[in-house]
Amino acid sequence: MNDKEKFATPFARQSLSSIMLALSCVAPVYAGVLDGAFDSATVVPGNTPDSWSVSNKAKLSVDPGGVTRAISVFNEGFVTINNGTTGAINALNSTVDISAASNIFSANSAGITLSSNAFEDSSSVLTVVDSSISGLQSGVFQATGSQLSLTNSSVYGRDNGLSGIGNGGVGVNNRGGLLEAIGSSITGDRNGIAVFADGRSGTGASTADITLNDSDVQGITGTAIVVGRRLASDPLVTANILVSNGSTLSGGNGNLLEVADGNTANVTVDASHLTGNAIIDATSVANLGLQNGSSLTGQLTHMTSLAIDGSSVWNMTDSSTVGALNMNGGEVHFAQGTGYRQLTVDSLSGTGTYFMNVNFPGANGDQLIVNGQAEGNHSLVVKNTGLEPTKGDGDVVVVKTGGGGADFTLRDGVMDYGTFQYELKKQENDWALVQVADGGGGPVITPSTATVLGLFSAAPTVWYGELATLRTRMGELRTGNSGSGGWARAYGNKFDVDQSSGVAYQQNQQGISLGADGQLNTAEGEWLLGVLGGYSKSDLAMSSGSKGRVNSTYVGVYTTWLAPSGYYVDAVVKLNHLDNIADVRMSDGEKSKGDYSNLGLGGSLEVGKHIKLSDEWFVEPYAQLSALAVAGKDFTLDNGMRADGKQADSILGKVGTTVGRNFTFANGSKVQPYVKVAAAHEFSKGNKVTVNDTRFTNDFSGTRGELGAGIAVQVRDNLQFHVDADYSNGEKIDQPWGLSTGVRYTF
Repeated sequence: MNDKEKFATPFARQSLSSIMLALSCVAPVYAGVLDGAFDSATVVPGNTPDSWSVSNKAKLSVDPGGVTRAISVFNEGFVTINNGTTGAINALNSTVDISAASNIFSANSAGITLSSNAFEDSSSVLTVVDSSISGLQSGVFQATGSQLSLTNSSVYGRDNGLSGIGNGGVGVNNRGGLLEAIGSSITGDRNGIAVFADGRSGTGASTADITLNDSDVQGITGTAIVVGRRLASDPLVTANILVSNGSTLSGGNGNLLEVADGNTANVTVDASHLTGNAIIDATSVANLGLQNGSSLTGQLTHMTSLAIDGSSVWNMTDSSTVGALNMNGGEVHFAQGTGYRQLTVDSLSGTGTYFMNVNFPGANGDQLIVNGQAEGNHSLVVKNTGLEPTKGDGDVVVVKTGGGGADFTLRDGVMDYGTFQYELKKQENDWALVQVADGGGGPVITPSTATVLGLFSAAPTVWYGELATLRTRMGELRTGNSGSGGWARAYGNKFDVDQSSGVAYQQNQQGISLGADGQLNTAEGEWLLGVLGGYSKSDLAMSSGSKGRVNSTYVGVYTTWLAPSGYYVDAVVKLNHLDNIADVRMSDGEKSKGDYSNLGLGGSLEVGKHIKLSDEWFVEPYAQLSALAVAGKDFTLDNGMRADGKQADSILGKVGTTVGRNFTFANGSKVQPYVKVAAAHEFSKGNKVTVNDTRFTNDFSGTRGELGAGIAVQVRDNLQFHVDADYSNGEKIDQPWGLSTGVRYTF
């Protein structure tokens, strides 16, 4: 149990409660009277509990275990209570020291009253250490000029059933005194601390200085700190309040501060985190500063000035009003809970960051309104979303000013709203979010949109990358590696997709294929029939930092026919199951995810002729036609974006030739290096994707050139290895590199 918890209860020493209640209900008849500098007494355990009067520099000591009724001390009297128990204490121009788990309890008055004479200020000093104070109406009532110091102690004011600023149960009633609390708690059934001016004749405006260090102030049904007047005729008061080192203010009505009736409060929050509202009436003044890593979560009403340093944050819970807002690098978060908020200020200066939400449907959202001049450099962070604006909505004004030289920017340069990006533009004295336009005047899509389009367009490159090269299986026959067998291939590919296709991204693919086949020899030639299966992983990287992934599992059948004349036919049919994952990094750095699965079915047919030349050279012209259909699918990102991809098609034609040479060694091994060149053309143009309500077309149509090289090595009659490399360059898609390596074993 820490010190604040130890002394947090209204009556810390419950075992003495019944005794103290009985004692405190008795009107003080001073059985003990001390008067004069040479007069003193000590209360020890076993003494009859008496009421004491201590005056004119006399001294009263209550030793551990000592018990007294009420104590009145005045005219420079001195009272020391060490682990003792007393009734109410009334001090006038005197000093009271309370320590070591002492307990002060009054059933019908304030626990301790630091009073003062008419026409002069009190200089009473109360020091409380490791002790508790409880009273009716007030735990402690301190008059103008009095000093109250609490260390690891608790003060509690119980409800007296009366109305007014100083009634109803107040922890400390401060009418212009000095209050310092360290590691302590101050609690009132209504308000924690009430500050008001002394209303007696001969006193003017008062100043109350309150320092809270690692301390808690609570108003159970009311407000933590109230600054006001008890009577309309009372003079004004100024409260200087420091809330530091993890101190808290809490009110049962949701308010941590109320200032009324023309009074003033200057509040500094240092290294503390407060939750609650500050309500200032239109006649009063309140200045608030947040510094040294502090935060305030709540509403401000008629706050005269607010300063936030670079390590501190204000979290708004409702629309608020501030006179002068001075941002010294701090942050204001509008986006707390639901709904939209307005912050209205008379003037703005400094440098700050504002976190906001907007809603294009209806063109509304959080808004900063500066009635007067706005100065300084300020940054907005507007929450990104995948939801789409309503058609016809105009620009969204997020900052209104009455003029000045302030500059506002989006911290991230742009924001994402639905399908397209928006930027901040100045419109006369205001600042609005408008759609970003590219060099041609068209809208710029968001990272969410780009990721969705990339995933829907990636299936053809995934499928063709998995197919690797049909060339390798033909090599297996040409080197004489006949017979049934099994094979395995590992491959990797990189594709660069140009923006002209509809979306730009890089795709890196890794995979493995396994297969088994049987051979059939006929008079017309050699046939190879087989099955294959495999897995590939394709990672998509967008320029925005967003990512996509396609996990592909596939099965297929294939056949190869080689005629004695050199003609060959190579055919494949392959079925894919595609798991597509979107990992979006929006323009504000926030993440969004989504996923879907679909199927793809495709086939490839290659026809060519193997022409033998002298010295084991050969040339092999060929033509290939591939077709792929990928099922459409719709899905939703967790930022609200809806995407609907229609069936994606690919029809790819290719003509080319391969040139190579066979080398046969004395041990019977064979090596076949080769190079190949081809021209490919994609015929499919219209793969449709709808993002929210906007339709896009992924168009990979166009021609590209391909280069490749490889080597097949037959190390034994039944064992062959190969390595193959590819490169292509086209109008809309490039393949900087492609590598495959494999092994085949013949039974």
